[in-house]
Amino acid sequence: MTSPDPSPAPQPSQPTSQNQDGQLSAVRGLQQTWTSAVQLHEYVFARGKHARAQIEAIMSPSTMWATKITLGGAIGGFVSGFYLGGRHRAMQFLAENAHRLPKTVGGWFFYHRYKNYEMTHAGFKEGFRYGFKFAAVSGAFCCLENAFEQATGREGWINSLAAGTVTSLGFSAAARLSLQYTKYAILFGAGSSLGIGLVQDGYAFVYGTSIKDPLRARDDAFWIPGLAQIKQAAGI
Repeated sequence: MTSPDPSPAPQPSQPTSQNQDGQLSAVRGLQQTWTSAVQLHEYVFARGKHARAQIEAIMSPSTMWATKITLGGAIGGFVSGFYLGGRHRAMQFLAENAHRLPKTVGGWFFYHRYKNYEMTHAGFKEGFRYGFKFAAVSGAFCCLENAFEQATGREGWINSLAAGTVTSLGFSAAARLSLQYTKYAILFGAGSSLGIGLVQDGYAFVYGTSIKDPLRARDDAFWIPGLAQIKQAAGI
């Protein structure tokens, strides 16, 4: 008969300090994201300039910049969608009624009035759809740009270009575009993001401050990766 094993039962492993730090960082990140979302909601639906100015004072510069870019994208998408949707519905309405066109002045009046109603309805429908898509793409661009800035430790056109290229690749994959249209999407995304980055660097070059945070000085406008090392090696 064997004696029982006197060794103690294994205890569950305690979380290490590294895991605790990671969990705390994740919780802080979620809290910051929630706070930014609440501030964004209050900024968009603020009543009056004074209330909006108070919200701008407590919002972080990156959140404020992302809000402006996202709202700009939403407005641009709505305008584009309204125009395209209305034009498409106008041509569709003409094709549907080509065999029964009116023959009197009153008939043409009601024809054009009903066509305008159809165009407006289709325009608003497509406008909101395009506005949501453009806002989502603009928000993704701002998030990626901020991530690249945190990785490189500086603002600059290179971060905007990288964020625009990655965003266009993600949009092409989500929309399942063909290879040819994927090339167009990448060129458009890279070109527009490069323009945004050059505007940021141009503002920093002229005024010496960041366009996102006017209280923060910037002296690295039009920074090119590796150029300083090349100049140092060449003795320039």
